Amino acid sequence: MYAANMKSSEKFDNNLFYWLFPTPNEENLNLSDIPLVINMNCGLGSTSMYGLFTETGPLRVKQLDPNDHDSFQIDYNPDDSWSSLGDLLYIDHPVGAGWSYGTHFPTN
Repeated sequence: MYAANMKSSEKFDNNLFYWLFPTPNEENLNLSDIPLVINMNCGLGSTSMYGLFTETGPLRVKQLDPNDHDSFQIDYNPDDSWSSLGDLLYIDHPVGAGWSYGTHFPTN
């Protein structure tokens, strides 16, 4: 897996956070045939990490103690993940959502 920020605007020093998960099935596929599945949750302030950890991603966050918000673990999620479809790319957008940051934020 790969995670980093990519510059999206030189003028405003905006950076989008992404997390890429290569498909675990790539040994059964021709590398040029592996699709790229992109997940971009919508809405201001809605991080794509929500989709990664609770909907389509290969990882799940599990709370160990309901009375302790700091008590959790991350588990592999092979059954409900879209990772069998291809490489998964999660992008936090717009700037200001999740781990994306910059000096210019979108306005309505």
